[in-house]
Amino acid sequence: MIKSSTAVNDWNIFDNTRTPTGISAKRAIRANDASVEQTGAELEVELTATGFKINTTATELNTNNATYVYMAFADTRDFAYNLDQSGNNNDWMSDDITESDISVDSPTNNFATMSATNNNTVLSEGGLKSTFTSNAFKSAFGTHLMQSGKWYAEMVVVAHASGNTAPAFGVATEVAIGTFGDPENAGFYIIASNGGVYKNGSETTGYTAANVGDILQIAVDIDAGKIWYGLNNTYIDSGNPATGANPVTNANLQTPTVFNMLMYGTANIGVANFGQDSSFAGSKIAQGHQDGNGIGDFFYAPPAGFLALCTENLSEPTIDPSNHFNTVIWTGNGSDDRAITGVGFQPDFSWIKSRNTTNDHLLFDVLRGVGKYMRSNAVDTETNNADTLQAFASDGFEIGTDSRLNGNNDPVISWNWKAGNANTAFAESGNNPAGTHRANQAAGFSIVSYTGTGAAGTVAHGLGAAPEWILIKNRDVNDEWYVYYGDNTDYLVLDDTDATADSATAFNDTSPTATVFTVNTSHSVNADGEKYIAYCFRSIDGHSKLGQYEGNNNANGTFVYTGFRPSLVVVKDIDATGEWRLQSTAMTTFNFDDVSGLTWNNPQVEYTTDRDDLDLDFLSNGFKHRSTYSQVNAARTYIYFAFAETPFKYSNAR
Repeated sequence: MIKSSTAVNDWNIFDNTRTPTGISAKRAIRANDASVEQTGAELEVELTATGFKINTTATELNTNNATYVYMAFADTRDFAYNLDQSGNNNDWMSDDITESDISVDSPTNNFATMSATNNNTVLSEGGLKSTFTSNAFKSAFGTHLMQSGKWYAEMVVVAHASGNTAPAFGVATEVAIGTFGDPENAGFYIIASNGGVYKNGSETTGYTAANVGDILQIAVDIDAGKIWYGLNNTYIDSGNPATGANPVTNANLQTPTVFNMLMYGTANIGVANFGQDSSFAGSKIAQGHQDGNGIGDFFYAPPAGFLALCTENLSEPTIDPSNHFNTVIWTGNGSDDRAITGVGFQPDFSWIKSRNTTNDHLLFDVLRGVGKYMRSNAVDTETNNADTLQAFASDGFEIGTDSRLNGNNDPVISWNWKAGNANTAFAESGNNPAGTHRANQAAGFSIVSYTGTGAAGTVAHGLGAAPEWILIKNRDVNDEWYVYYGDNTDYLVLDDTDATADSATAFNDTSPTATVFTVNTSHSVNADGEKYIAYCFRSIDGHSKLGQYEGNNNANGTFVYTGFRPSLVVVKDIDATGEWRLQSTAMTTFNFDDVSGLTWNNPQVEYTTDRDDLDLDFLSNGFKHRSTYSQVNAARTYIYFAFAETPFKYSNAR
């Protein structure tokens, strides 16, 4: 709407509903009289991607030196998806799409959605609407974990089944073994629409109950451990998130926390909004409130300092994964002194496997030296072969003619880690072994070479924080690979399929510290005078994740949050026998229907698309198995080892 403030003339209104091509086509309606729509060259106004342009010198719109006032509104109806933002007017035509179908979520800024953890929760409307179909407590959880900061979200009650607990909204403060346990008692703080607040399974009543159409709000301060709940923009207990006053609860929220929708009973429906749709899938009139960073579309204004849970609001990654871990593939040609490049750094640990043969997994590192390899699928001693890996180079390595890594026309893959630039020696002290380590503290990886003492002692690992996984191999005799995976009483064996075994002789029932890990008298970790190699790993945000998850025995498998788009995922069943299943984006081009992989403990040929029981989705912030195969997704506990392709802030699902 345009009007001169210095001359007597009309109020002219232009819009792109009457003229969707972006130029007004000489069409104007005058707000100050009842006349018909006006046309004429003197009324031409062009609506552009960033504003509007006057294409006339007419008095009504563009008299020399006259002052005009205007009022303009954004095209929120379809700006985000079908208009050509170049200004060339090559727009898409919408068909059967309404304003409530449009979200501000985009490939450059992904908002949280909901993730179902059971068969009784049906998701729709882009993962924001949850319909519950079971007379039991069931939950859907937000896809973005909150590890620090202040966050705000909303949910509208769409349907409330009589006699059942209505849709409830809150946060889950305990993430147990990759899943979320009992939704009523596993550390949730939830405002329920029956007038209660759940705190770790205990309900406090006396609050105003929510009805169909009411909006529940959550403001959570992870670092302060405070949560506020609101109902229709009134925070209960006179809470004020902006000032930090009167939270409903103070809790330890330092463990990863997610937004959570809880239901009991069939026909309960709720629609969440994390900042992408304040119409709640068309059930409300959108209000368009944004957070303090100018991001989001909320029904109510977020409290000062609280943000929409989206990737743009996440902290910048502290590490570029490609500088510390990378996967390289090549086709063998049998030639000597061949340079393999593209790693992006000088690797210190390279794990190499021929993909179409049953040749061994070969493991090389800088501490033991070039040409010396161990096999993850065997118990034998270290072997020296000058025709294998011949040199570590600034962007990769050099290989010889050995057919296991350079067989003519054989596809080969290698996973490569950087362990730092300097070796650090440590001396024997009492029963503590002597050796050398090379550590990359920023990336959570170190290589340790040590000589056993035969008695319980400690080994310096150099990580600066406790390792979560340690792979140990005796280099001198045919001992099994021992794996520490976070349980100091148990161990796993890398070269076989066994479940965990309980033995204090491995790690002396002692957890690693920020400086050392403990080895006891087992020949596989600490025989007197024998040499060992250990590869130590710990999780680094945006780069690596070592953890556990509970399988759900469903083709819609457990979602495992890593905080990055994985490049490499290794899974092992710890409750029963099962292979060390490895899948990599370098081998798997597409999700779900084009899956391939290898096994650490077995030199078998790469399995491919006929193995539907091992289908896996590589997601922007984790992974999800798509089968009930017992080795990856039965109702049992699994450990996983994952390295990043891209940190979550800048990643998209495939």
